[in-house]
Amino acid sequence: MEVPRKRNLTWFLSFVLLTYCTQSATSACPQADPVSPPSPNVQISEKAKELGFNVKKLDAIDRKISSLIKQGKVLGCSALIYRKGEEIYFGKWGNQNQRKQIPIERDTIFRIYSMSKPITSVAAMQLIEQGKLDFE
Repeated sequence: MEVPRKRNLTWFLSFVLLTYCTQSATSACPQADPVSPPSPNVQISEKAKELGFNVKKLDAIDRKISSLIKQGKVLGCSALIYRKGEEIYFGKWGNQNQRKQIPIERDTIFRIYSMSKPITSVAAMQLIEQGKLDFE
């Protein structure tokens, strides 16, 4: 079975990230203020609603991550949601270097450990795109 081109890798990754973030964010910590505006470090595209995103859930990502930063559970984080050639959401929180108080930036490089799962996931997604792997 051939997979339609609309279901490309970018769409799949943005869907997975959005699903994960919104599920996490909708169970926001009690300390998170549900009516606070997004932080100035968050950019939400005007096309978000047009492309099927719930802006309130995107705002919830900011509240959740801001809460984790304030609690000290996360030192720094950035998130990007990209769909159909459009950047929908970008946010940055906390510091990349806590001691020197260097904030996270768009081009901050993160060290990632245990790469076997992401590599296997990308390989599986590529096989799905090529129609060589099907879950049905």
